[in-house]
Amino acid sequence: GERVRSEGKNTVAGGLIGTVKNADVTIENVQIYLDKEKGDIPSTITAESNMEAYRWIAGDTAGGLIGTVDNKGTVTITDSSVSTVIGNDTSVTGGFIGENKGTVTVNKSYTDNYAYGSSAAGMIGENKGTSTITNCYTAGFLGVKDNGKGAGFATGEKEVTVKNSYTVI
Repeated sequence: GERVRSEGKNTVAGGLIGTVKNADVTIENVQIYLDKEKGDIPSTITAESNMEAYRWIAGDTAGGLIGTVDNKGTVTITDSSVSTVIGNDTSVTGGFIGENKGTVTVNKSYTDNYAYGSSAAGMIGENKGTSTITNCYTAGFLGVKDNGKGAGFATGEKEVTVKNSYTVI
């Protein structure tokens, strides 16, 4: 696996898709995982650890599957997983989606990530749209910097509906 990195201002990075604009996207049976041949995660990690060398997906907005969903985008994720290292110290970072402004539905899926940013969450880094999470789980580590926001499933301005799911972050 290769690293996905965007540099500069207002950059977006996704393990599968950068930005969903005015489209309906269905993601089913997709797995994205850290390639252990390129760099194992150290055995001991603290909030102060320098994980820059191990970040596989990085940008101002970064998601394991999708960087950003715009306000006219609709995404359905089913039977999928992401296990990697995402984000940087100032990014909006989510295990599946960095920022959602549209409509997202996640079913029977999981994330197991090391997520870093000013806003970081197991599934959706910043939810500004409509999100429903059903029969899912998140695990891993969140590194949130400088009075940022962190959550097992999602942070943001809008409500997230979570059913039959759990988090171990």
